[in-house]
Amino acid sequence: MKAIEYLVKLMRSQEGEWKVEELMTKNVITIEPEVTVHDAVEKMRKHGIHSIIVAKDDDVLGIVSYYDILLLMASREHGKNVTVGEIMNTDLITVGSEEDVMDSLELMLENHVLRLPVLDNGKLVGIITTTDFVNVFDKGLDGEGRPHAKRSPELVAENIMHKPVVMIESGKSVLEATRLMTENNIGSLIINENCKIGIITESDIFKRVVAKGKDSRKTKVGDVMTTPCKTVGPDTDIIEASRIFHDNDIRRLPVIENCKVIGIMAVEDIIDIISIRRRF
Repeated sequence: MKAIEYLVKLMRSQEGEWKVEELMTKNVITIEPEVTVHDAVEKMRKHGIHSIIVAKDDDVLGIVSYYDILLLMASREHGKNVTVGEIMNTDLITVGSEEDVMDSLELMLENHVLRLPVLDNGKLVGIITTTDFVNVFDKGLDGEGRPHAKRSPELVAENIMHKPVVMIESGKSVLEATRLMTENNIGSLIINENCKIGIITESDIFKRVVAKGKDSRKTKVGDVMTTPCKTVGPDTDIIEASRIFHDNDIRRLPVIENCKVIGIMAVEDIIDIISIRRRF
């Protein structure tokens, strides 16, 4: 509870001062609904993005993410004849650029989404994601005119991590991994073989299998997983973890103790704590 209270105090000290426009990405990549999923994969890979806004004639129609493509992959295997419009999420939740960042954070959690298109007068002007909120910690430390985040022994991985962790063997197929992720509604699986920790994420599958046209039934987890992967100990504080997320462009960190994976810390876990405890 102390970890939560400290974090909420830090974020509330900035509440009402930070607007969505200060954190959002302004140059938004879009795609038309008639484009095939295969081509959308190429565009997302080229720009290094985890989701893409679907728009037509300046109208925002929906959004497609890595996870949507994984669902397609788990069911139909290929996306060469499937259009973006067929799999996009049309139930969009949006915010305005002048809205408070904490209000937008609440909106993400209430609707279980990781990103929000930013619209002003119906026009797409940006996108804000959970990763942007994690980067607040770096700005809080280094940015001028902002409160400085102080390290606290309460804000550590063991108080924030998610468990249990879903594991998989490196010899399993990527298709099996994809189905395991979708069944458990998660974006990563952990591999622990003789204290060698690895991770396979939706991003790994997207970039190393889908984008390269590989057969997920024949490709093994061990061929595409990241190993050794970045890990943290149970006493790693949230500021250090946020820097690892940001510096390595990753969203998940296995928490390791004595060669055992005791949990996994994700960008979403940090965001959950900030938002949920803000209500009290």
